[in-house]
Amino acid sequence: MRKDDKYQAEINIINKDYGHRVSFDLKNKNLRKFGRNNDLSNGVEETVWVTGGVESLPTDNLITHYASSDIADTDISLIVEGHTIDGSGNLTFVTQVITLQGRTKTALGTPLARCTRCYNAGSTSFAGTVRISRDVSYSNGVPASDIHLTVLATDQQSLKAATSISSTDYWLVNTVIFSVKRSASTTIDFKLQLRLKNGVWRTQFATGISSSQSVYEFVDEDNPLIIPPNSDVRVEAISSANSATADAIFGGPLALIY
Repeated sequence: MRKDDKYQAEINIINKDYGHRVSFDLKNKNLRKFGRNNDLSNGVEETVWVTGGVESLPTDNLITHYASSDIADTDISLIVEGHTIDGSGNLTFVTQVITLQGRTKTALGTPLARCTRCYNAGSTSFAGTVRISRDVSYSNGVPASDIHLTVLATDQQSLKAATSISSTDYWLVNTVIFSVKRSASTTIDFKLQLRLKNGVWRTQFATGISSSQSVYEFVDEDNPLIIPPNSDVRVEAISSANSATADAIFGGPLALIY
């Protein structure tokens, strides 16, 4: 079955509510985001990402530099995905290749306003922790502040349950999975949040999970969450205990405006 036939109801809704004609077949891409927070604190809301805390999104292309915490991580290439932003707030998806130079603070080829994914697509693993940040001071390869992506050597892939949608796309989120690691006795409240262009963060979906329950899964092909262009999406978590670990996955098909 063609995707446009499968999602005809959503195509009609997008045209009615936003005035855009879209095609899932022309885009022919699914987007799945996943992340982990290894160290939630009792009562503190954080994004489900390895960096910890809550990301402050730039309004300009201020994400500019990277480094590894291991001096031996040289001449290793990684792929970075993200978005640039223009003066009108429109986001453009960008993919670029970066080459690690150990602990040396190195500039991105293309400065970003959003940094959503980084992964090692080569044959050599890096040993340190790779961080991508704004133009701040670095010490032994670690930025002093304003970190927008963290990649652990144990994963060779960023774990960030947050993303953004370009000015030419729509995204249907029809699958959401939250989980709590059993190693800590806790209950974690999860929130899937959406921020429209020039808007504020609004909760679209929320639930709580205990460590004994472990996993919550929500799948709804018939009533997916429609994410418009130039939007930001993230999963937030609040734990009832310290040192808790939360995981989140959410995804669905992308549609192209034509």
